[in-house]
Amino acid sequence: MKYIIAVIICLTATIANAQPKVIFDYDDTGNRIMRYRVSSLDSDEYLSDKINEVNDVVINDTKDEFLPGEINISPNPTTDIIVVDVVLEEPTACTIILYDGTGGAIRQAKNVYHFKEFDISDLSAGTYYCHIETELKSGIWKIIKAR
Repeated sequence: MKYIIAVIICLTATIANAQPKVIFDYDDTGNRIMRYRVSSLDSDEYLSDKINEVNDVVINDTKDEFLPGEINISPNPTTDIIVVDVVLEEPTACTIILYDGTGGAIRQAKNVYHFKEFDISDLSAGTYYCHIETELKSGIWKIIKAR
């Protein structure tokens, strides 16, 4: 019986050590910008010198922000219609999604190159968010819906 318990403990320890560890890098504002997968064999070395021990860069989930003047949303605050005006150096397809305060998508438009008009007159007064994304850039703007 002691032999079986010892084997189970050894197998559990071996399986636990075989799992890859995940370590994150953060920017100055605390946003996660990079995720690394590190094998258990070199996780201690990784902690001492991260640059040399990264085995596999898994995610780079950052995009550039839009420059001032590239996105114009007006009128804001609004009561019925908002116009999203996209002014990029090179025409690029944008995806525009409007979210309510709980994060639920309420309006969406794909392949927008210049401007898109949204009728939000049926929505209740409150704060909404406009997420605009291209292949290389991303941004979120707050929209105030008045009565």
